[in-house]
Amino acid sequence: MGHMKLSLLGLLAVAACGDDAATLPDASPPATPCVAPTGAGTQHSGELAADETWTAAGSPHIVSTSDVVVRHGLTLTIEECAVVRVQTARSIVIGGFSVGDGTGKLIARGSVVAATTSQPEVIRPVRVTSDDPAAWWGSLQVLTTGTADLSVVVLDRGGDPAQSQGGGGALLMRGDDNRLAPLRSVRATNLVVTNSATYGINARTSAGFTADSAGISITGAGAQGAIGGGEDSRYAMYIEAPAIKTVPTGTVIANNTRNEILAFAPFTVAVDERFPAVGVPYQLRDRFYMEPTTAGSVITLTIDPGVTLKLGGPLASNPSIKLGSGSGPTNNFAVRLIAAGTAAAPIKITSGAAVPAAGDWAAIDWQGGPAAGNVMHNVTVEYGGGNATTNGFGCGPGDNSSLLLITDWRPDDAFIQSSTFAHSAAGGIVSGWSSDLTGPDLHTGNTFTDLASSCLVSLPKSAAGACPGNDNVPDCY
Repeated sequence: MGHMKLSLLGLLAVAACGDDAATLPDASPPATPCVAPTGAGTQHSGELAADETWTAAGSPHIVSTSDVVVRHGLTLTIEECAVVRVQTARSIVIGGFSVGDGTGKLIARGSVVAATTSQPEVIRPVRVTSDDPAAWWGSLQVLTTGTADLSVVVLDRGGDPAQSQGGGGALLMRGDDNRLAPLRSVRATNLVVTNSATYGINARTSAGFTADSAGISITGAGAQGAIGGGEDSRYAMYIEAPAIKTVPTGTVIANNTRNEILAFAPFTVAVDERFPAVGVPYQLRDRFYMEPTTAGSVITLTIDPGVTLKLGGPLASNPSIKLGSGSGPTNNFAVRLIAAGTAAAPIKITSGAAVPAAGDWAAIDWQGGPAAGNVMHNVTVEYGGGNATTNGFGCGPGDNSSLLLITDWRPDDAFIQSSTFAHSAAGGIVSGWSSDLTGPDLHTGNTFTDLASSCLVSLPKSAAGACPGNDNVPDCY
């Protein structure tokens, strides 16, 4: 059990996670580590007919002739120190896709006994691995009507590419595709995913994690992954809006084929969304588009300090970030941007290409926003300026290709501070609103470098649609 213990010790504060850790008084009997199972173990297959508990004493629990399926209101409990070995082409399936399947629940909870003056920390995990150490098993699948409580659990050598659904993954989560709220079906605390052939974690159709999830580790994922059908299963993790915000704090992603999270908005995101900082970039699979459903309403995109967003690359057909829409205050479908980077934890929006170049992606195309409350501090926007397919806004060049394009709404304040706009195939910022008010100044205090256009920030038009020069020369500052 040595390899498993080392992996778990790599998680953050594993011995201090509330009900997942216990303090052992010196007077208590010593805690015992898990013992490797011997003997034939217990065979399992097919759909559960009643609640079951898989014990440590009954290990190894072998999923053999068919998938184990938990539905119709039943619960599968796996005890600490239990070892589950899943044969090639087999999976553990919790819940189903429809109400008729009924609910299914998995409770797999190991424990951590804290160190004392008389003995070291003792970790007693649940371990799910391949029955064939040279092959992979399918997935732990938590489907629409299923839930899972995974605490101090190791998922090892899952994600069989031959059995992949939607790109595979050792943990495959499927929501209800409601598009408005995450289906928080999995609680994961101190979950270790190791050596997955494809994605380590694959969360689709609004599936996400509970708010108290924390301490996930993904290592060694993606070695058998591939690009195809809009997928790239070499990434450590895949997740879709509106559940990106549920990526747990304390997530550790290291030593995978692609140490990044592949994020996707397969539809217009109409609710608040957030990119949490987890120490690795988010690669946007394609255009990321946010817009509320009602004129006059505001939703918020939050990018945490330290986050890197990548656009473009082999999967993207329309790489850009589009926020809101409208034509003036009465028809404003607004998206507020909170990108409050710091000097110690800056935010970067950049190219996803292996060798970045100017024009790899289009722009932050901000067509509707609130006049106040936006924050863009310590943000680097680079390698964009591709064809924005927008023309005639502002008093700069007629072609509005740029790194940041603000149209049909006017910010009241200089919300962009200490930020850098670089390596653009066009200009920097297009002030694409019409107003007789002066400002705001989006240039001072920011840095502009290596732009193909000399127009760093264009001036806006007057309320009547006129530019100050009226001489066919772009008015920029």
